[in-house]
Amino acid sequence: MNSIYEHLLELAMQNTDLCLAELQELDIDELTNTEINVLLVAIDYMEEHIKELMEVRELRGDMWQERLDACESIRTKIIK
Repeated sequence: MNSIYEHLLELAMQNTDLCLAELQELDIDELTNTEINVLLVAIDYMEEHIKELMEVRELRGDMWQERLDACESIRTKIIK
C-alpha cells in the first residue's frame, strides 16, 4: 500500500510541475476574461493540493515551497 501511495504522490508532483511550467509560458494578453478566471481557479486548486500533500506527508522544504511560490508568481502575472 505504501508503494502505491508513493507512486500516486510522485504522479501528483509531476502533474503539478507540468501544469506550472505550462502556465508560466502562457501569453496572458491573449486570454479572455473567462480563461483567466478558469486559470485562477486552477491555481487555487493546485495550491490547496500542494498544501494537502504537505500536511498529509508532513513534508516541508524547498521543493514544496518552490511549487507554492510558482503558483503565487503565476497568479500575480495573471492579475496584472
